[in-house]
Amino acid sequence: MSISNSDLTAYQPQQQTIVFTKELEQWHLEGLFNRSIDAIRIPKYYEQTASELMANKIKQSKVFCSCVNAPKIGRVGQAFFECQNDVLCWDILDGMSTNINTQLTANVYLEVPKSGGELCLWPNWPSQDEYHDIQVEGSYGVHKNHLCDQFIKLIPQQGELIIFNPTRIHSVERIDSGSRLTWSCFIGKESDSKPLKIWS
Repeated sequence: MSISNSDLTAYQPQQQTIVFTKELEQWHLEGLFNRSIDAIRIPKYYEQTASELMANKIKQSKVFCSCVNAPKIGRVGQAFFECQNDVLCWDILDGMSTNINTQLTANVYLEVPKSGGELCLWPNWPSQDEYHDIQVEGSYGVHKNHLCDQFIKLIPQQGELIIFNPTRIHSVERIDSGSRLTWSCFIGKESDSKPLKIWS
């Protein structure tokens, strides 16, 4: 669920919980799932050399191409989000079912732009019906006038892992110079007694 206009200028600080850590712990994930933590950041999750090597391999892959429904986004292999958007229980097709009721997204930033590409997180958590009411027709974006004036802006570093809850409104600012390449997946939760599930 991203906003349609990536040229954002209304950044205002707000109360936020951004956790920097060297390794992921259970309480980090619990905080992201229950919305008491806005984002987990693990700097140097990948070293610079490894990030550059992986980014180059991805860009040189024979199966590297654009997403069908988001041609400005490249990918290797087909992502499940190409069905609709970033919320699994909204994406499943007729006849399919899932017990996953909340999810996180994990991005390792293999390549970051010289200017732009910041990650923005809003305190808007729309239901599926609310999302469709504010959605820009023909896109994943929403009309900016339906959002509050405050949001969190994160500037990813090369090799950093950032995990956040994608069921909130989020976006990536316009890239002015360079390119952005992430290794991404979703982390889904069914219940406290079941293991987490990971998919692309």
